[in-house]
Amino acid sequence: MKKILLLFILLLISNSFSQDISQLRVVGKAELMSGELIDKSIRDANGAICSGLIIVSDLTGLTFQSSNGIVKINSKPGNDFLFLSPDERVVTVYCTGYKPLQIILNEVGVKLKSGEVWKVEITGDKKVDLFPVVILTKPEGTIKIIDGENKGDGTSFQLSGGKHNLMIEKTGYETIEYEIDVNSLQLVFNFTLKEITQQIVEIRSVPKEANIFIDELTEGITDNQIFRFPGKYKLRLTKSGYLDIDEEIEVNDSIKNKFTFELIKNSSTLNLTVVPSDAEVEINNKSYGTQRTIELSAGNHFLVIKKNGYRENRESILIELGKPVIRTITLEAITGNLQVKVFPIDAEVKLIREGREVDKWTGAKILNDILVGNYNIDAKLEGYERNSKNIIVEENKTTQEEISLTKSVTTSQNILSDNTIIGECGSPIIYEGKTYNTVKIGSQCWLKENLDVGITINGKQPQRDKGTIEKYCYNNNEAYCDMYGGLYQWEEAMQYVATEGSQGICPKGWHIPTSTEFEILKATVNNDGNSLKALVQGTVGSVSSDGFSALFAGGRFGNGVFKNSGTKSYFWSSSEGLSSIIGYMYLSSSDSIIDLSTNYGENGYSIRCIED
Repeated sequence: MKKILLLFILLLISNSFSQDISQLRVVGKAELMSGELIDKSIRDANGAICSGLIIVSDLTGLTFQSSNGIVKINSKPGNDFLFLSPDERVVTVYCTGYKPLQIILNEVGVKLKSGEVWKVEITGDKKVDLFPVVILTKPEGTIKIIDGENKGDGTSFQLSGGKHNLMIEKTGYETIEYEIDVNSLQLVFNFTLKEITQQIVEIRSVPKEANIFIDELTEGITDNQIFRFPGKYKLRLTKSGYLDIDEEIEVNDSIKNKFTFELIKNSSTLNLTVVPSDAEVEINNKSYGTQRTIELSAGNHFLVIKKNGYRENRESILIELGKPVIRTITLEAITGNLQVKVFPIDAEVKLIREGREVDKWTGAKILNDILVGNYNIDAKLEGYERNSKNIIVEENKTTQEEISLTKSVTTSQNILSDNTIIGECGSPIIYEGKTYNTVKIGSQCWLKENLDVGITINGKQPQRDKGTIEKYCYNNNEAYCDMYGGLYQWEEAMQYVATEGSQGICPKGWHIPTSTEFEILKATVNNDGNSLKALVQGTVGSVSSDGFSALFAGGRFGNGVFKNSGTKSYFWSSSEGLSSIIGYMYLSSSDSIIDLSTNYGENGYSIRCIED
């Protein structure tokens, strides 16, 4: 075995001695010779004016070759002028006793152009006395670093005589650093590396769940613990919405290897001030409602601000990391004009838009430059039946409307003990100082308006049994009660009596309808919800336009939230079901169905009374 090893080492040494060790090299960088010119008559095979390359050297006997072929050479001692094609990329230099030198022109700074001349200096390194050195290790495949230069994982090297610094590395083994003395009697060196154990490496991030990559290999997500041998590793952490982290970490066998990184968001904030304040925000086709501070990733985003009756604002917003963007946007109103005439001229008129009172006056009025869109005009006068109608105001146009009231029928009235004035069904009644119209639908007699009795309390407060009727007005605005009636929690409406068919807050001789009575109403109109809606709310069906006349009053829901005005109506019944849920009737602007359902009595719904 020893003889075989010796023969192997002698072969390595013999091969090493046979190598030619003389080298040519370029000195410094190339230089553009601005004072040198090329005769335009000297052209390459393609007819292009040649470029020039001057080779300056302290060597003699140089010869040259190029990829495209050298057009012409002018030689002087120590100076060779090569005429080359402008698109030449490589020139090879030959000199006896040296390895050929391949000059890649762009690597030494040469950028050839027709008519320009460059200069390059070359020289040759002197031969030195080198020895073929063999370095054997256990285990095999170790990396050898000699005098600071990485020599790879080979075993045979050409080294000059004398002392050299040797470092031997391999993952999982302790690194050896040793000084070797090379001479003709000492050419073979043997080393054995000591195996080491892996260490626990803990990698954490804030926030967590970042992807971990060690030397481009995935290692799960943070927070995590992995095993690695001591040494240096390339770490990368990635997480959507955050900047990548690329760092070199060093695993040590003498300290705890814990690494924590704070990720930086790849985003910034867009801060908006918008007029009108309730305009909606849309970014990249995603709605943000009335949100005004929005976090966005870095890059370009398409912003839209819009509101009915205003021109949309559209623009591109550039978000840069760590640079908040502040924008103030005022939408341009789209307006028209409105002229309203009312009879009698003493009637009180209200103009309502999207469930909110815009203006209130008596008699005729001209309104200039008001927002375009759908409005409701509501007119009333004591002794006359209330009248409402929908109108549309258009851009740059004047809308003219007339609204007339008809006298209320007050014949054959009787005054009851609770201040209620009643008559035959179809005649109006007066209850708590307000006039309510009545209508007969099938065998039933109904009020044509929602009840509006009691004192108003804030929608955030529950209604309590205080001996006084309490009501909610939509959005805490009395104008809504005038238009749609009050909203009541079930117990308040029933006056804290759970008996089905109770009078509750209805006038004497009337009561809160039962679920069965709602079923009869539904069957009478053949489940045609439009027939129960006022003319301004939906298409009239089997019942005349002066029938049930429901308006979309909306409702009051949990924690005092008002919603669905203009789109939905809810009417409490007096029927309590299982688990304290209450029957109610439901109408919607989106369909013609009459829906009978149940819900919790804490909601605030309308009350429509039926005669006993």
